[in-house]
Amino acid sequence: MMQEPARRGLDEGDIERIVQRYRLEMARYEAAARFVEQRLRRELREAAIPVLLSSRAKHPEDVRGKLRARREDERYVVDALLTHLNRTMTDLAGCRVIVYDPRQESVAADVVRTALPGRPPGRADEVLDKDSGYKATHILVVLDSADVDVSLQGAICEVQLTSIARHVFNELSHDIDYKHRGVTPGGAVQQHLRDVLNATQRLDTMVERLAGARAHELESSQRVIDTSEDLRFVLERLLNRPVRGEVGKLYRLLAAVLTPLTAHSIASIDVPGAIRGGEQAAAARPADERDDVICIALGLMSRHGETFRELASLWRGPSTALKRAILEASP
Repeated sequence: MMQEPARRGLDEGDIERIVQRYRLEMARYEAAARFVEQRLRRELREAAIPVLLSSRAKHPEDVRGKLRARREDERYVVDALLTHLNRTMTDLAGCRVIVYDPRQESVAADVVRTALPGRPPGRADEVLDKDSGYKATHILVVLDSADVDVSLQGAICEVQLTSIARHVFNELSHDIDYKHRGVTPGGAVQQHLRDVLNATQRLDTMVERLAGARAHELESSQRVIDTSEDLRFVLERLLNRPVRGEVGKLYRLLAAVLTPLTAHSIASIDVPGAIRGGEQAAAARPADERDDVICIALGLMSRHGETFRELASLWRGPSTALKRAILEASP
């Protein structure tokens, strides 16, 4: 019985051909990354989640380095890489979402999943919390919706989410492990890296405490709430957990019916009770159309339905789950 020939890994000639092919397509991945960044900037603002956003296409020399490091990987077959490089190397286009409060990472990830629902077949989201200290959420999105330019259709972009403190550690440890491959970190470097990790963990904790203390101040004051971010603070204080949904639009709804809009007036509407009532009203809706904001709005429809419908009908741009829920709610 004849044996199949052993698989040949990528040689330098293969790698050069793949890199040159990527150079010809790089502008497409730059455009894909910008599209993702702009979409998320809009949606995260609507969710009232303060973030830092950046995007990039992978540099050709970084592509070369990754191909060399993975040259024996059975997934890295030259013909497939030349034809559909992005299906194997899924981080050619990348977008980074950095939150200040680490508790907002999972909330921001939900925004990504809703705003960009396309996924590569068989690729699940990764919520990473490694023994090395690396901590982030990785989501692969496929640009396949009707509002995506035809030149970008099918492009894959990797979205990475992490806290601003953890980002420092992630980048430093990545450089040591991958960009400086071949130079083993000595004892001093390993100790300093552990110190950075400890400082990162402390900073994450301090940011959480700061956000909680600020939310308590807002909750206790009679100051008018004039931003959606302050509304998020108050809601999360009332519920003692992160809030999911279009907080920016909820701010507009509540500002129209609660005068003045303060922490006290928000507490007076019984937000937990509104959520329970809204959950019942939203029971027949798809699972991704039953977030906290939708449930609060639906739970208040018996008191403020006419105003909410009037406002929602005036919202411009693509129809959202919140707008549909309000306009489709029973009178």
